[in-house]
Amino acid sequence: SWRQAMDMGSTNPAVLRYVALTEWSRWFSRLDLDFLLPAEAADQLRSRLLRWIEVQPDQNEPYEALAWVEASVSVPKIEHVNLVQGRFPRLDRQAQVLLAMARVRVRLGDHAAAEQILSEIDNFAPSTGERALAKALQDSIRKKAERSTIDP
Repeated sequence: SWRQAMDMGSTNPAVLRYVALTEWSRWFSRLDLDFLLPAEAADQLRSRLLRWIEVQPDQNEPYEALAWVEASVSVPKIEHVNLVQGRFPRLDRQAQVLLAMARVRVRLGDHAAAEQILSEIDNFAPSTGERALAKALQDSIRKKAERSTIDP
C-alpha cells in the first residue's frame, strides 16, 4: 500500500503527497477552531508532512496542512510554526494559514498577537467562510479578555 511504501522510506513525491493528504483529510474535513487533534495523530501527521516538505520543499500543500496541525494541538511546536511562516509569502491559501497562525497564538496565550494576525486577514482575500471563522475567533478572544477582567 501507499502507507507501507511511505513507512518503508519511500521518497516518491506522489506517495508522500497521497499519504499525508489522505491522513490530514481524515482529521480536517472542515476547518474547526475548537478542534483538538490527539497527540499521537498530530505526531504522525507532523512526521508525514515534514517528510513531504523535505522531499518537495517548493510544494505549498504540506506547509498549509502543517499550519492546521499546529493550530489544532494543545502545545504547538514553534519550529514548525516558524517553518510555515517562512514559507507564507509563497503559499496559495494565505487567509486560511493566517487563521491557523492566529489559532496557534491563542493556544500559546498570546491573544494580542492573534488579534493582530486576524486584523490583517482581509488583505489576503478571505472567503466568506474564512472571514466568518476570523470573526468567531476574534469574538472568542474578546470574550476571554472580558472574563479575565471581571472580578469573581
